[in-house]
Amino acid sequence: AFGQPSGDFGGDAFMASFNHLGRSWVYGLSYDDRNPTFRADYGFVPRVDIRSAGAEITRLIWGKRGDWFTQITFSAFGNVTYDHDGNLTDSTMALQTAYFGPLQSVFQTTYFREKERFLQEAYDKDQLSFYTEIKPAGGIKFNLRGWFGDVIDYSNARKASALNVIPSAEVILGRNININFQHDFQRFTLRGDEIFEANLSQLKLVYNFNLRMFVRGIVQYLNLARTPELYINPVPRKTQTVFTQILFSYKLNPQTVLFLGYSDNYFGETGIDIAQTDRTFFIKLGYAWTK
Repeated sequence: AFGQPSGDFGGDAFMASFNHLGRSWVYGLSYDDRNPTFRADYGFVPRVDIRSAGAEITRLIWGKRGDWFTQITFSAFGNVTYDHDGNLTDSTMALQTAYFGPLQSVFQTTYFREKERFLQEAYDKDQLSFYTEIKPAGGIKFNLRGWFGDVIDYSNARKASALNVIPSAEVILGRNININFQHDFQRFTLRGDEIFEANLSQLKLVYNFNLRMFVRGIVQYLNLARTPELYINPVPRKTQTVFTQILFSYKLNPQTVLFLGYSDNYFGETGIDIAQTDRTFFIKLGYAWTK
């Protein structure tokens, strides 16, 4: 199966790295070699047949008391990967800068120059990512991250442009209530024409009665709009899904936890009104064996 030999086989893997962690400089080198028949059945190794080398360097600048920043960093890193036949499979070069300041604020931006091989074709990709976070008050946190640039449209085996923006917010009210909201927006385009636009929203509410007991509710809504004319295979023009879940958790003792819950799913697409497809009631008892 999956192109593996039918009889006994084995392989080798080798990995080495060097890292320096200093107050002003951080840098490192790495090398990873896994031959095509290497297997690691007791560990997560998703890829073999690689020879990969990487390097990174970061300059750290520390602020003083009263400065407008606590730390600023400038980084460069990259890696290149070949298979054992000498074919370049992928490579990444990146430049990154990060700012850390008052109110636990963070702003980070990274430019990526990548090469990726898919279905025997090499694609060059340029991407710019960003990440920002701030905690204006105790129990309140806002976060915004995302990226835009080139991407491989795997469903249609071609290069496209993409935009991904993910805002989120977390509010903690007292010792009992935690509210978390996140929205994930993603759009793929081909020479200005929209391939698809996806909006995924999630609201999570947690009420902690005490250290042993809490109840959690989740509502998730997906709205996916596609342009079928830009797809190789037939797809619906519009898809909607809703997922809800409520979970009650009670810790009977340090080793035993009881879970009670309910969840359901709703689905709709072009020509089909959104409707409930399934619902589940569940109970689970978890026990941790310790020595």
